[in-house]
Amino acid sequence: MPGRANGTVLDTISRSAAAAAAAAPEDCSIDVEAVQRYASSLNVSQVQEAGVPTRLPVRFESVQQEVNFLATMHLLDFGSGYDPQLLQTMRRDARETLQFGVLGMHISDKKIDAQFMKEFSNFAVANYFGIQSHIDQQVQPGITMSRPGPLLQLTQQIRQALNSTGAALEDAGSADLGSLIMSSLESRRASGQAPSASSLVEYLTTAIPVFADEANWRGQQVVFQRKAQLLAFALYQRFAPELPDLFGFVDAEQLTADSGNVVPAALHRLGILKYSNELEQAIAAQQPLTPGSDQEVALRAAAINAVAQIVQATGQALTGPQLSIYLQHYLESTTQIQAPGKGVKHLAPGSLAY
Repeated sequence: MPGRANGTVLDTISRSAAAAAAAAPEDCSIDVEAVQRYASSLNVSQVQEAGVPTRLPVRFESVQQEVNFLATMHLLDFGSGYDPQLLQTMRRDARETLQFGVLGMHISDKKIDAQFMKEFSNFAVANYFGIQSHIDQQVQPGITMSRPGPLLQLTQQIRQALNSTGAALEDAGSADLGSLIMSSLESRRASGQAPSASSLVEYLTTAIPVFADEANWRGQQVVFQRKAQLLAFALYQRFAPELPDLFGFVDAEQLTADSGNVVPAALHRLGILKYSNELEQAIAAQQPLTPGSDQEVALRAAAINAVAQIVQATGQALTGPQLSIYLQHYLESTTQIQAPGKGVKHLAPGSLAY
């Protein structure tokens, strides 16, 4: 982990994002005056209230089972690059589709454990998530043939993500993600160390490759660890009041912004992120960006850095994850009333990060 000797993984994420954002102003730059104006306009209480999670109407038999459920949800929090196809065929975006699938696993009383994940198939993807990898095409009157459809790659990515995670859990000697996480937290408590989001993020991204989220960009390593950070924040929100000795992460305020495609779009709509003409036209036209490319990494890094600057301008009254949730609500509530091209989410099909 680059820079790990000089701080925690959360320090590394902030530092590498700031360096990448500073190195790529030609693709995506931050309007410092817009940052200050926006920070001054924020109602801190409203932002904090927007970040309070909504509990799903789901029953769990134990803390470990709920942790396992939340971890599986965040493990599979990707596929936004296929939102146009998903919305056209299923009327749900990737986040709704994957939430629907994991809820289906839980409601069907399936044990979402290492064996279940290792044996997950393309058929299971269709069964739980409703995603069809193939489409029927008429080759001549009365005759149709099944052919690979636009969602085949997403189907394969979901299956492979679960298969590889099942294998990683077996290698770690853990029955499921819940037991892996609880063992890590309990081990830290037993050693007399305070619960730490950074420690959990580093452990998850090392033990479970699907959680790892880094890019080798212009000769430097840029670290994001988006899904692991969002999971750490979700666990902190859900369990810290009840189990502070396990989930009361003393460094929770150091978690960074959501570096998927929602926060950059919201910041662009607010005039805080400025895109190059080339990048703005590509995003407006919904032309896919290659995961790990210069422009894709620059967008994600700039979002983390811009949110950090806004948080700093509020006197640390907010955290990166809180502001990320607020920005998501803002983007959703203003999509229909803004000028075309402003606040469009970029697409990066193939990314396992978002």
